[in-house]
Amino acid sequence: MNEEWLKRLDDAFEPTPPAFTRQVRQALAHPERARAHKPRRLVLAVALVLTLLAGTALALGRLGALHFLTERVAYGPTAQDVQPWIVEPLSQACESERLTLRVRDAYIDGEKIALCVSAAPRDPDAYRLLCEMDIGADGETFDRIWWKGQILTFDEWLPEGKKMLVVSPRYLELGEKRFGLSSDWLPEEAGETFLLEARYYEPFKAETVTVRVAVRDWLYGAQTYETAYLTCTLPVPEALWKEENQ
Repeated sequence: MNEEWLKRLDDAFEPTPPAFTRQVRQALAHPERARAHKPRRLVLAVALVLTLLAGTALALGRLGALHFLTERVAYGPTAQDVQPWIVEPLSQACESERLTLRVRDAYIDGEKIALCVSAAPRDPDAYRLLCEMDIGADGETFDRIWWKGQILTFDEWLPEGKKMLVVSPRYLELGEKRFGLSSDWLPEEAGETFLLEARYYEPFKAETVTVRVAVRDWLYGAQTYETAYLTCTLPVPEALWKEENQ
């Protein structure tokens, strides 16, 4: 070995940071103090994990229009912009033999109405629900499922003994007027959650508005369709109601 090689070996590691050196010296000088800090750090770490889990559960439990409009739109509005226009349904009813539809909340700002709607099969043991737009093609036939970031075959996605019930939102009605829908959706194990949006620029003449949503459903492979209807009464945000009646 020559002297140059030995010199490079001596310099192979960075100098130890002074802060690290101080902590090691303190731990050696006061081992009982170092041991006393460990339980506290463990408690803090556990508390942090529990806080994160609680926050995740809370976010999932509050999935609604606010999440779709602020979290799933690039450069979209802030929560402060959206929150004043979110309302809870006063009443709702679903007409369907195979689906359960429920409005979680709604967004009304004078330019559009957006409903956050959860959809699930009435008989979860017989059906598994899928949005029409989650079905993909292999180049020849529609036999792939786009499911939570994965591409699955029908057999991989569909539990044994269940049939695939496909849903497709169709339109929204206010009084005698019918409006087309744009939609966003999130798949869930027991169903789907949609944000259904319709453009609506007309002034509100009452403190409440009743909307009716049509959702088509069919068994995959069958040629027969059914339509589920969800009717709900929503309060008009106070700012819109006052503006119209001033």
